[in-house]
Amino acid sequence: MPRFIIGFFAFSALALAAAPQSQAAGNNIKSAITAQINSVNASNPDMTDSMVELTYLVVHPVRVQVTHVETPRNIKLLKIEDATDYTKSCPPQMAPGSKCRQSIKIYLDANKACRLNGTYKVNAVVHCLPGGGSCQKGPHPTELKLQSENFCRTKTITVPK
Repeated sequence: MPRFIIGFFAFSALALAAAPQSQAAGNNIKSAITAQINSVNASNPDMTDSMVELTYLVVHPVRVQVTHVETPRNIKLLKIEDATDYTKSCPPQMAPGSKCRQSIKIYLDANKACRLNGTYKVNAVVHCLPGGGSCQKGPHPTELKLQSENFCRTKTITVPK
């Protein structure tokens, strides 16, 4: 029987449920999705890892640390990486009340799902740097609602003669 490999090209559209505000009163933290990439693993073309970048706009002396991401069924969290260059954005010596950006990269394995669709709960903690102005420590949950087209690279089908 002949076998055909069908390739799918995808455009991913992502949406943040809303620009969430901090649950820790007085910190005025805002966040947004600033990047999303689906890359094919060169050593295994059937594997696709996805990266979603979540950027927080914070007021110094606030620092946000993402501790865990709850994912929809069939999507696995691979790792969380703080991608902020603290020498350029949010340095400890900046003036209290200054705004800075923190970027967090969330790496996902969605091979079983072939889509990033669903609600993600980003669990973060607010830390207060010493020497700053007012800051309230505590949890900062953020909910993301993501939607994407099917991004699985290929599908093999067998066609009868």
